Amino acid sequence: ATGSHTWRVRAKNGTTYGSWSSTRSFNIVGKPPTPTLASPSNGATIYYGESQTFDWHSASNATIYEIQFDSESAKSTSNTYYSRTYTAVGAHTWKVRAYNPAGWSSWSTSRSFTVTIENPSLLSPKNGATLYANRDCTFSWSSVSGAASYELQFDGSEIIAVSGTSWVLNSSATGSHTWRVRAKNGTTYG
Repeated sequence: ATGSHTWRVRAKNGTTYGSWSSTRSFNIVGKPPTPTLASPSNGATIYYGESQTFDWHSASNATIYEIQFDSESAKSTSNTYYSRTYTAVGAHTWKVRAYNPAGWSSWSTSRSFTVTIENPSLLSPKNGATLYANRDCTFSWSSVSGAASYELQFDGSEIIAVSGTSWVLNSSATGSHTWRVRAKNGTTYG
């Protein structure tokens, strides 16, 4: 039975018994309880190429933990956290279980998270800039880790696929205009 116990011993010769030894105590522990996940929260967004730490609360009497992502082989750690960098966009899951020599706990409830790419930062032209008709103007933005391409949009309608981080416009349309860019990796957008 699990819990605190004591033991002692004495010698015997026929019907004669010696004195009891001093008493010693020991504890028997069972399998650790199932760990509780801490962070990231269920449904969290993680950015492509950035290190993410997965944390859980310690399970009493645990000596080792295993963390499993999706259906990958589980990874062992003696810590209550595990860090990794994701380079596969899309939906993923994670779960943890605890171990000691009495055996493995059950797996925790799985949590889901989504790996996505970040939005690029617009570099040039600056917001509110004055451009001139029939003159080349280079629109540029920051590179985004994990982006395979970008989509450039003018005035909320026309979308232009761009493989790099800049595009040259020469337009005769005068007036006030807007532009924005989003990163793309397959069917995932930043």
